[in-house]
Amino acid sequence: MTLKNCVALATVASLLAACGGGGGGTGPGSNNGGNTAAAPIEDPVQPGTTNTYQTITATTGTSPLTGAILSAGDSVTATTGTITHTSDSFTASGVAGSVSLDDGSDFDLPAYRFAKDIALESGAVAIVGVATETEDVRSTGTAAFTGDFAAQLVDSSLGPVATTLNWDVDIQVNFASNGDVDLTFEGGGSDLIDTIRISNATIDGSTFSGGTLQTLNDGATRNIAGTDVALEGAFFGYDNSLQLPGEAGGAVQASDADTVISGVFIAQAAP
Repeated sequence: MTLKNCVALATVASLLAACGGGGGGTGPGSNNGGNTAAAPIEDPVQPGTTNTYQTITATTGTSPLTGAILSAGDSVTATTGTITHTSDSFTASGVAGSVSLDDGSDFDLPAYRFAKDIALESGAVAIVGVATETEDVRSTGTAAFTGDFAAQLVDSSLGPVATTLNWDVDIQVNFASNGDVDLTFEGGGSDLIDTIRISNATIDGSTFSGGTLQTLNDGATRNIAGTDVALEGAFFGYDNSLQLPGEAGGAVQASDADTVISGVFIAQAAP
């Protein structure tokens, strides 16, 4: 195992503890450095139709679970399962069997209704939540989601100590055709980069993945981790007023010979 992965392994748990309230912004709905939310174009809705989803802290019933896992070794995988809303716990395939919703990391996102970060026994971090039903994901129009990104940057030029990135995330979604997702992560704390962009991630049902990576510093491209990226994301819940999935989140990892960037994010639909 390389030095940078040893560091990443040791710091995945501390990643979330170091981030506290997450994001460094104003939480869900913050403007994220001047990015303006795209107004959604509404699909026709049948009269009287109201979508009902359990929030992640509901106390009764069950919900389909979706999300992503960032392992201690910096790999990213999608996960599915079932949330059982009894005593604030859930069971899910791929998420260490049964995990209490209160047994999360210190990356605290109390304002989010449908998704949550969970610390797994393996040392991995999972972003999980109430899955948006595929039929409730638009096939036309656009939407924006804004929220929080917690990550670690390990780069040989900075030495063996990981840099914590406690940033904002802005997600722009185009639901038309096959659909694509663009993500912008922005913030401070690193002398190497202040922006990470992932372009043209592909929507598949209520999840999205892939895309092309670009890292920048002070507006200039500085691709310290190449252009390939492992991204697994999902849409969570539903916002009846916006007629959109209520939230989006997931995990991301990118690396080259000298650099590893790994993190998790959750964002809320913006009006």
